[in-house]
Amino acid sequence: MKVFVLLVAALVGCAQAVVDGEFAEKGQFPYQVALTQKGKLRCGGALVHERFVLTAAHCLFDGENQVSEKGLRVFFGSERLMMGGQFRNVKTVHVHEDFDRGTFKYDLALLELNKPAQFSETVEAANVSETPYASEESVTFSGWGRTAEGENTTYKLKHTAFTTLTTEECQNYLGESFYEGALCFHNQEGHSSACFGDYGGPAVFENTVVGVASYTFEGTCGSEHPDVFVDAGFFHDWVQEKLVD
Repeated sequence: MKVFVLLVAALVGCAQAVVDGEFAEKGQFPYQVALTQKGKLRCGGALVHERFVLTAAHCLFDGENQVSEKGLRVFFGSERLMMGGQFRNVKTVHVHEDFDRGTFKYDLALLELNKPAQFSETVEAANVSETPYASEESVTFSGWGRTAEGENTTYKLKHTAFTTLTTEECQNYLGESFYEGALCFHNQEGHSSACFGDYGGPAVFENTVVGVASYTFEGTCGSEHPDVFVDAGFFHDWVQEKLVD
């Protein structure tokens, strides 16, 4: 139960979007997606195919109940949230079969769009890593989200750089919540982190999605605690299977 409380705090207690990040330029992150419901931001995501978005499974639940795809829309093609880009409805939701709502293990999902994205200089699919991420090279994380507790989401996309912790370091942080396929990222230069509205968004290395944001350890955005991601490369076969279907 303690783990569940901490995870809920990670989702509802954060105040800023990509804490201490920088604003994105036009077309800088053409794969970036905002998952919305009734005109409000739920999560981030990444376009990985003209008809599919990779995101976090928990973004598709309200408590114990999975939300209907009929109320979900995705936005992409602009660094300005829901301004000047493209919208698509969600046709089908694919939640990883082993996703655990209590521990957030296997927090991964694919959204099938009702019609293909129109590629352009500001819209482009990212690749999905074919292997688990084990590099010491920094990755880029981007997303929209709240700018302060109780305020509206930021209108402009932000980004920051993360480096990965070793598997041993990640295990030490997460304890029993660690699972094969989890990654821990942190920002070495300060307290930049993911936060509410950013989860589901991509960690990218050389236009390849290597991680999907799941939650912030102990629910404290902008602290020294790492952000927990799903290793996209570890689940590459699962992603490809859904794309083929």
